[in-house]
Amino acid sequence: MGCLGAKNLLRSKKKCFNAIILGTEYPEYKLFKVLKRKGDKVHFFISEDPWKYNTLIDGVICRYPVEIKSLCENYQIDYVYYCDPLWLDKIPNLPSSTRLMPYTD
Repeated sequence: MGCLGAKNLLRSKKKCFNAIILGTEYPEYKLFKVLKRKGDKVHFFISEDPWKYNTLIDGVICRYPVEIKSLCENYQIDYVYYCDPLWLDKIPNLPSSTRLMPYTD
């Protein structure tokens, strides 16, 4: 389901966005909370750690970096956020409709 769900989508005129967050550390979790408060939908966290794959972080599933491009296409992701610039070397080319966004406190 998209950003706010079918019921809330009809009531809300505010545009919400679909997002992916690169990383699973505390700064990324803070970003998740900010996006959630704004009404945006975080579909996935991305991690290279094999023990985090397919685990839920506050209801959001964790996936591998090699899956980013297909996740963006299949879930119409608007933004891919990162807190650590080290992620820039690890992500594939994104679809043209998806923007890569840095996040700082």
